Amino acid sequence: MLRILSSTKTRRYFSQISLIIVAVLFSIGLQTFAAGSGFNNPLSVATNAQTFKEPAKSPPYGNAYAPLNTGTTTQTKVGNLILKKNLTVNNLFTATKGAIINTGNAQTGLIVAKGNVGIGTLTPTSKLDVKGDIAVSGTINVKQICLNGSCKTKWTAPVTAPAPAPLPPAKTYLYTGNPVAYTVAANVNSVKIQAWGAQGGRGSGSSAGSGGNGGYAIGTRAVSPGETLYVYVGGTNGWNGGGTTTGLGGGGGASDVRIGTALNKRVIVAGGGGGGGGYNFSVAGGTGGTGGGSVGGVGGVGGSYAASGGTGGSGSTGGSTGGGFGYGGGSIGFGGAGGGGMWGGGAGVSGFFSGAGGGGGSGYIGGVTSGSMSNGVQSGNGKVTITPLP
Repeated sequence: MLRILSSTKTRRYFSQISLIIVAVLFSIGLQTFAAGSGFNNPLSVATNAQTFKEPAKSPPYGNAYAPLNTGTTTQTKVGNLILKKNLTVNNLFTATKGAIINTGNAQTGLIVAKGNVGIGTLTPTSKLDVKGDIAVSGTINVKQICLNGSCKTKWTAPVTAPAPAPLPPAKTYLYTGNPVAYTVAANVNSVKIQAWGAQGGRGSGSSAGSGGNGGYAIGTRAVSPGETLYVYVGGTNGWNGGGTTTGLGGGGGASDVRIGTALNKRVIVAGGGGGGGGYNFSVAGGTGGTGGGSVGGVGGVGGSYAASGGTGGSGSTGGSTGGGFGYGGGSIGFGGAGGGGMWGGGAGVSGFFSGAGGGGGSGYIGGVTSGSMSNGVQSGNGKVTITPLP
């Protein structure tokens, strides 16, 4: 009997010890779970476990997102993808609502958004939108280029206009006794004309009066390439309008340029000087009047017994003693002849002892622009210079 009780008591003791061991092990396991789950109080496990809710929709929507994987399954990332390291993409596809790829979270990185690629901009508006300089070491092939809204598919190299041909040099014409034609060169649109009238001849005798100097005229004339101008250069022998005399004091010829051969085709005229008066019985002859200017000079009187000198040609009439349109008055005896000009000078009167000088011819600048005239500039024969202008 005693042996049976001992066996029963022994089993009770072992049963209690087993319960204690199970309780201790359960307590240790619960503490370990609480520590691993971040809970300080093991009794809060049931309460915190109730905060988990099942996603409303399958990932990647709702409140749960699918992780990136290395498999072949297509995945969609709803939010931005920020990379701190390099990104290697073997096959990049951006949908209509494509995301933004921003390498290194840089504001000037590579952006791919909605099919547009941006460099240096977060909002590319073209297939390639670059904010900044582009350095290219190879060839860029394009079908169309647009600059400031102007688009072209073909560009023509600018044609450089050839340098204009140099202008011909100025040409000076001296007295020859004949008119000379001047042809305007191809690249000339105007010419500067300078004309000097001839000096009048000296009267006869050792104390004869000298001839008056010829005048000067200058101006610019508009011309056309291929146009012909006619040049007349006066001589001291009276060629081109100088008056004649039976003595030696003939009028100097005018120098002019014409657009034809007639006198009314003259565009510029430099008047010739009047001839000097002759000498007789130790009484000096009068000097000729100067040519040029709007009015030719008056011829000088001879000695105290001589008559008056010839008057100069004016802008509308010749000298009072024989001058006319384009010619000087002639003289008989000792008087000097009038110089040629637009209007010629009058002849000097021949006195008993000596003769008076002839008047100078007038100048003309009505056929040129920026013209001017001077009296008594040229000695000897006349001349004309034509200078081409562009």
